[in-house]
Amino acid sequence: MESALSTNYKNTKQGVVTLHAKQLIGLNNEKRERLTRENEQYYSDFLIYLRLQLSLSEQKTEELLMEILDHLLDAQSEGKTASEVFGADPKTYADEMIAFIPKEDKKDVFQFGLSIAFNLAGWFLSITSLASVIQFFLGQPAERFYIYKTSIMLLLILLSVSAGVPFIFKLIKRSLFKQKNNEVLTAVKGGLFGALAAGIVIAAGFFIPETGPYAQVQWYILAAAAAAAFGFSYFLKRRL
Repeated sequence: MESALSTNYKNTKQGVVTLHAKQLIGLNNEKRERLTRENEQYYSDFLIYLRLQLSLSEQKTEELLMEILDHLLDAQSEGKTASEVFGADPKTYADEMIAFIPKEDKKDVFQFGLSIAFNLAGWFLSITSLASVIQFFLGQPAERFYIYKTSIMLLLILLSVSAGVPFIFKLIKRSLFKQKNNEVLTAVKGGLFGALAAGIVIAAGFFIPETGPYAQVQWYILAAAAAAAFGFSYFLKRRL
C-alpha cells in the first residue's frame, strides 16, 4: 500500500526548489543533528542508500531526503520513532521512493564522469611529477614515457576504478539497514579489493617492458599538466 508521503511526493510539482542540491545537503546535515540516536541511524542508512543511486537526479533526491527528514522530525516531536513512521523495512520503503525520483540528465552524468577522469589524471600526473623532481635533484635524466607501457598502465587504472567504485558501493548498500552492521568486515573487503587492484597495477609496472617509442617529459611540464587536469575537474564539478 502506498504511503501518504509517497503520494505527497509524487503529486508535488516543485518541492524545495529555492535551494540547490548542495545547499540542501548542508541544511540536511544541520537538521539531522536534531534526531535521536535511533532515528538518526535509521535515516542515515536511508540517506546513504538513496545517494548511492548515481543514476537518479541529485536535486530531486536531496529534495525528497529533506521532505522525509522534516516529516521524521515532526513525528519525533510527537514521540514517534522512524520505524513507527516509515515501517520496519526501510529498504523496501527506500526502493518505493526511488521509483518516484527522475533520472539524472545524461549530460550531467557524462560531465560527472569526466570530472572524475580529470581528477584521476591529475593525481597520476602529480605523483609522476614528484618522482621526476626527485630524479632531477639526483641528477638523473627526465622521465621517459613509453607509449605502449603508459597506455596499458592507464587502462589498468581506469578499469580498476571502473570496477572498484561499483564494488565499494555494493558493499556499502549491503551493510545498510541491518541491526548489527559489521563495518570492520565491510572495510576489510574494500581494503582487499583495493590491495588487489593496486597490486595488479604495480606488478604491471614492473613486468611490462619499456620498449618502443617514448616521450621524455620534464617535471615542470608534468606539474603544469596536473594543475590543468585538476582545474578542469573543478570546473566541471562547479557546473553540475
